[in-house]
Order: sequence, then C-alpha cells, then structure tokens
Amino acid sequence: TLRLAKTAGVEVTEASQSGIGIMQNLNVEVRDLGMAFDIMAKAGKEGRFEINDMARAFPGLSSRAKLLGMNGLDGVRRMSAMLQITRTNARDAEEAENNLLNFLDKLTGNETLQHFDKLGVSIEQVLAKSKKNGTDFVDDMLREIGRLTKDGTDAIALTKLFPDRQGRQAALALITHRRELERIKGVLRGGGVGGTLESDFGRISKTSRFGLDRIWAGFNRIGVALGRAFGPLLGEMAERFAGFAERFVAWADKDPAIV
Repeated sequence: TLRLAKTAGVEVTEASQSGIGIMQNLNVEVRDLGMAFDIMAKAGKEGRFEINDMARAFPGLSSRAKLLGMNGLDGVRRMSAMLQITRTNARDAEEAENNLLNFLDKLTGNETLQHFDKLGVSIEQVLAKSKKNGTDFVDDMLREIGRLTKDGTDAIALTKLFPDRQGRQAALALITHRRELERIKGVLRGGGVGGTLESDFGRISKTSRFGLDRIWAGFNRIGVALGRAFGPLLGEMAERFAGFAERFVAWADKDPAIV
C-alpha cells in the first residue's frame, strides 16, 4: 500500500482505502492485494487512465462492481480495463470515472429496465442467463447494447436506452472499443503483470524528488527524537511560563498605565 501511494503520488489514506475497497467489495485476499495493485499499474500503461486516478476511483467503483457480480482479481481486471476504455471519449480521468459509475448504476435501474423492455430486451432475463451460464453480466449487456444500437451507430436507439449523457458516453465507448477492451483484459491476465508496481517504485526511488522526500523524512525523525528527549523539560517550562503569563495578564488588566 505504501508503494502504491508513493508510485501513484497519492496520500497513504487514499491508497489504503483503495485496498480496503478491493478486499471488502471484491473479496480479494490480503495475500493477493499486491497482485491487484500490479493489475492496476499495468492497466495504466495500456491506456490513459493512470494508476493515481485508479487508486482514487477504486473504492467507489468496487462497490458498484460487487452488485453486478464482479469478484476477485478478475473483477479488478475488468474494472481496470473498462476505465481505460471510458477514458477514450472523456475529457479527463474524473469524467471517465463518473461515466463508468453512471453506466454501472444504470444497468440495474428501474428506468433502464423499462427502456430495454421497450426495445424487446429483459435485463432480468439477461442477468438470470449470465448467472446460469457463469458469464459476466456486464459483457452480456454490452453485447445486447451493441446489437440494439448497431454497434453504437444508431444514435437514436442509444439515446433511448441511456437518456443520461454520462451513461451513454460510457456505453458508446465500451461497445465501439470492444476489441480494445478484450485486448487489455487479456494483457491483464498474462504473466507479465506481477511485479509491475515494484518495478515502477524502484524507478521512482531513483529520482531526485524521492531523494529529497527521504531527506525531509530524516529531518522529521530527528525532530521527533529531540522532542522525546526534551519533552519532560519543555513540559515543565511550558507549565511555569503559562503561570507567569496568567499573572502578567492579570497585572496588565489591573494597571495598564504602568504596563
């Protein structure tokens, strides 16, 4: 988690929240958390949604993914890959994240169920079939969306399914870049993923900025040590000075002219 924070340039609390979300929502074991971070780091190299943005996005995204049946390291791979795709038609990483969140929320929303029903598709039946066949519900829905919208070329049908712009943008990106989505997921399942974060951390640790951080950390530790050494004396001095200050203030209030 500390390596993720340093490599991604995020606060330790953000990195830890990302790990907690992955473990609690996707049931990733503690021993596999390092691989989850490696997957995120590797995904950032395959697209434009970087590791620092993923560290911030995963707590919210993992809770949505859990509701849609994503689980384990495969769930991390799927989310990481989808973020790279939704980034393709978004202004920035924050918009890409919001688009994907909106899309995932809409997939099981009442209004979306009605929109799909009007075009002859029952989302409940797609979900039941996904569970029965052991397939990914989101992938199955993307196939249905692609079929109903002619791979995103039927703008009217796409708008009928997703009147909200954010969900529509995510859906459009995911169905028009299906090959790239599958390619990235394939890369994230490959054998070259493990150790990605450690490699990046090693490269960053050689930079001047990292060296300066270590110097300042050293000064901070010296300050803490001095504080421990002089703590009792400073405490006694502070107590005596506080008493003097109270007496001085009382005197000043009583005889301001003399003061």
